[in-house]
Amino acid sequence: MLYNGVIYQVDLKNRLANSIDFETYKVRLDIKKALTLKRGHKNRMEMGIAELRQYLNNSTRRDANYYNALMELYKKFSIPIACFALGFLAVPLGIQSRFAKRSFSLLLGLIFILVYHLLLSAGMVFGETGAYPPVIGMWVPNIVFGGLGLYLLVKTANESQLRINPITNLIKFIKSRLAGYEGV
Repeated sequence: MLYNGVIYQVDLKNRLANSIDFETYKVRLDIKKALTLKRGHKNRMEMGIAELRQYLNNSTRRDANYYNALMELYKKFSIPIACFALGFLAVPLGIQSRFAKRSFSLLLGLIFILVYHLLLSAGMVFGETGAYPPVIGMWVPNIVFGGLGLYLLVKTANESQLRINPITNLIKFIKSRLAGYEGV
């Protein structure tokens, strides 16, 4: 039941718009119809792992659809693993952040997420076109950030200080350049 509302209707074909005010409105949903599965064609993103594997096994051509399906299959595994890869990176940075300002830690985290997303996007583009195997495109960001995270975790466990001065200097340089352009 909905109370005290407005329903807006737009008819683009006849270029008409109207509204209906109501005090009470009963919404009837057909649950059986909503729960029945369509037997039609599924999008690659809607397919499960078994359906994707079956599609890939039955595919005879190595065209764009094949590589898109292969990317979707690898994406179903690599994206959840990204949580662990970025988590391995976050722990040592979080431990070492007591020496830095909180805003710097936030900025550093955002930079790492941006770089991860750029690597993942590049991997998806090259993997979908078949420029290199899709497995590489989907797993390289996880391997790079997971490896970096494990390296930093080992350094932190051995209580050796992380040197983030080059990153700090780069951010200061970019900030000074941006400030220079604002004054023009």
